[in-house]
Amino acid sequence: MDKNEKIITISQAKKQQKGPGNKKKIIGCIAGLLFLLCIILFAVFQTKKIVIKGNSHYTEGEIAAALKDNTYTGNGLILFLRNKIAPVKTLPFVDSVTITLKGTNQVTVQVNEKKRAGCLNYNGKYVYFDKEGYALEIYEKHYDDVPLVTGLNYKKIALGEKIPEKKTAVFEQILKITMAIDKYDLPVSQIHFNAEGKALLISGDLTINLWNSRELDLKLTELTGILPKMKGKKGTISMKYFTKDNPVAIFKKKK
Repeated sequence: MDKNEKIITISQAKKQQKGPGNKKKIIGCIAGLLFLLCIILFAVFQTKKIVIKGNSHYTEGEIAAALKDNTYTGNGLILFLRNKIAPVKTLPFVDSVTITLKGTNQVTVQVNEKKRAGCLNYNGKYVYFDKEGYALEIYEKHYDDVPLVTGLNYKKIALGEKIPEKKTAVFEQILKITMAIDKYDLPVSQIHFNAEGKALLISGDLTINLWNSRELDLKLTELTGILPKMKGKKGTISMKYFTKDNPVAIFKKKK
């Protein structure tokens, strides 16, 4: 009985000695295969062409340069996986990019741009701000589809910070107007604040005097029906007497 017990114990000892060694070999083989697979994939998915789509304000060169600055673009598979795990951030007014692979050597980048709420003329350049009033870009060119805000003076504007408007109500009014222009696709190219602080909207040869911020949402909604009917005309549309109960706008033709 003692002999049998000894034999069993030795057999178990041999199995225990073999177990960890075999596991290490298997793990080593798997690791080696994975490493080899990574090398093969890295060699195969070499980016030779990047196709950029969906951009309107930014050029293809600007998007491509921003991608290279923010992530590795030399391997399409790595770029694809990187964007899936942690979305690549590129430029201030790019909301997101979608990366797709076409074959092993071509990458397609679908750009989803944010809407620029408006811009200001500052030191001879244009400062573009988002719908929350943050200054995110300074360009020398003005985009036609972004309303220009004029009549306000600023001593200092810092990128990444809110436009420093002393009169908070004024900038709140600007944001309401710019958001309505975007929402209702109003053909307004300029928002001008006159010496009295009244907001004037410029649409072609028409000037719309909003007079005050009362019933502002209603006034802007009403313009969606008024402006198409006034296309080609020159003059001023006054909303001085416009109220919810009396939605009247007065047009004065330019002589």
